[in-house]
Amino acid sequence: MDNDQILKKFVWDNPQWANLLVMDSLGKLESRLDLKHADGQVLRLCIEDFWNYLRFLREQSTGINHRKNDKDNVFFLIVGDVNNLSGDTKILEKIQEFIVTWVKLWFAKYQERVRIVLEKPRPEPFFMLGQAAMNSKFNPMERNDILKMATITLIRYGEIACSQTLANYLFRKVLGVLVHREKDQDKIKSLQFKLDFTSVLLRNCEQVSRMHGAIIFIRPDRRYYEMRERFDEKGTAS
Repeated sequence: MDNDQILKKFVWDNPQWANLLVMDSLGKLESRLDLKHADGQVLRLCIEDFWNYLRFLREQSTGINHRKNDKDNVFFLIVGDVNNLSGDTKILEKIQEFIVTWVKLWFAKYQERVRIVLEKPRPEPFFMLGQAAMNSKFNPMERNDILKMATITLIRYGEIACSQTLANYLFRKVLGVLVHREKDQDKIKSLQFKLDFTSVLLRNCEQVSRMHGAIIFIRPDRRYYEMRERFDEKGTAS
């Protein structure tokens, strides 16, 4: 079997098994996380990013190793030569090793990029303008295709944590800036504008990957965290 066939047989055709392994790996890596309740959002993001990463692998036609490009400081997990492995058991062990390693890299990137904030975020004019234009000027297929390209670009440059979330945010913000600058609003629906926007968006994805520190701020359900703090005080929860 080649790499694509292996991933299809053991991962794509068994998503529940893969999701459970991701959850188990994340839980063992950081035992303080309450993945079934208070920190369920972290798990959901991790699983979402895992499948986006597999789509990235499939598109790159690469295949389980760890490689670092020191020049660009980009981390890659690629599926290596597994053709000489005999039997499904060894292949499963290799895939499990791949997932455990990927989760470790993902959580490190997550901790670097994400911050929890309790205050309500301020509205961003460009973001709201981009949101309106995204829904009115782009059809669903166009939106999905561009978001897919943005997500893949972020992953290619090492943003394996919250890649889809970040792509959605950049789509709206970049579009809002361009719509604000464009005096002729009729041009926004033109193919040329959409091509120019996509080019600018992908450049922004690359630029964001070179930033340091937190770039994603998440506001949790405060009631859940207040409840969790009370449990902590009573010693009934980790």
